[in-house]
Amino acid sequence: MSTICTICHTTNTVQNPCKDCRTLTHTTLTWLATNLTDIETYRINRAYGGHKGGNGGARRSEAPTPLHETIYDLLYLDRDGNILETLNTWATCLNQPPAPRGCLARQAQLLRDNPKLWESSASPVYAKETNRLTNRLRSTIAIMDETRIHIGNCLNPDCAQPVYAAPDAKDARCQHCNNTWTTAMLRRATSQQLLASSEEGKPGELPAMLGQFGIDINANTIRTWAYRGEIQQTTTPDGSPTGRYRLADVYNRYLKTHK
Repeated sequence: MSTICTICHTTNTVQNPCKDCRTLTHTTLTWLATNLTDIETYRINRAYGGHKGGNGGARRSEAPTPLHETIYDLLYLDRDGNILETLNTWATCLNQPPAPRGCLARQAQLLRDNPKLWESSASPVYAKETNRLTNRLRSTIAIMDETRIHIGNCLNPDCAQPVYAAPDAKDARCQHCNNTWTTAMLRRATSQQLLASSEEGKPGELPAMLGQFGIDINANTIRTWAYRGEIQQTTTPDGSPTGRYRLADVYNRYLKTHK
């Protein structure tokens, strides 16, 4: 007698859920078991725990960008379904204890290896939900990993073109001359370039100028520094204030907060 798979709803004459859905779920749980530790301890901590309070913003690799927030919500908060609640509820149905944050990879592994996984009538429901959430999580991470910012200019003196890489990349390849540099070297050179810059801008202009180098500073923060006298306006030849500030001074003040 044929049966209908409770996950994909296709006719199946052998088992329910069908073989393909069981294989997909096993693959999904394996991916979670392999990657959730990195996602929970590295990506989330980088977004939410890597920046100490204070004025001046943070590097983009540390800032809680919408993509980071989406990952955080998918893991823990989303009311329409999150991985923490889904895996733990599924585990409870199988008499496994719930796992706290930071241990979801282990929970996924225990579910995958549970010999009675498909004996529970609840498993098809949670398997389908786990597959859906994991697809969203993988897509979001793929988008985040494609993000590129200006790390600095190529150190090849015959090139000196802008080099872009992911915010947390360790190496970056110049698209113009194909030389590869460590991002640490490029950032040091960029820092020296900014400290020696003679460019000026208004508080509303400077964030965009610094943002090209992956440095986030709020315009209101710059105004606060100016109000406190921590940065000074430039002046005209007759000594009148211009309403503008040196890029180097703003960057130097930024470094005092983010060393």
